[in-house]
Amino acid sequence: MFIRRVVAVAATAFAVAATGCSSPSNAPTDAGNHDEIQLQLEWARASGASDNQIQVLENALEIGEVTYGQLETLFSDVYECFDEVGWTYSIQPPRELAPGSGILVPDYLAFPPQGMSEDAALELFDACNNENIAYALAAYSSQPVALEALFESWDTPELRECLESRGYNIDENTTPAEVNALVSEDVAANMNDPSFTVCVP
Repeated sequence: MFIRRVVAVAATAFAVAATGCSSPSNAPTDAGNHDEIQLQLEWARASGASDNQIQVLENALEIGEVTYGQLETLFSDVYECFDEVGWTYSIQPPRELAPGSGILVPDYLAFPPQGMSEDAALELFDACNNENIAYALAAYSSQPVALEALFESWDTPELRECLESRGYNIDENTTPAEVNALVSEDVAANMNDPSFTVCVP
């Protein structure tokens, strides 16, 4: 049996190739957060997301963030959808988006309907998440404080050593956000190389 749990992914992380280590645009900003919420709202509307999820994103656009309380409400909608399509679930204690960050996300373990193929079960699972939570969760995970926490958790000596071995200039003044940008730059520069491996923490 395969099991699924909530995955909080910062939509902007590792996504854009940076122009250089010294660029201040690599750091998360409130303006970037507004743009991310707007983008997720547009995608939610286009995908036919639930009214509740769209309302949360519209409110977030006004106040500048998706709150933990709003996420909890949307997760209740996910659970109702699971009940309807036959997925069972076990609600877990909230977990940190990144270790030591103090930024929590609701959590669960979900189990597919018995006798259903994996592809069919995952289609139902994804539909419940996309309709009810996915876009708001991406916006929540991409807020500046969340991105900073993720960058901090990814910024390990091993990751820096990997980038340095590939010729990138990194020193003690290189910020976690800049390290993340260099990973993106490395991916963009080598994506057509079948032997390429991504530097990871």
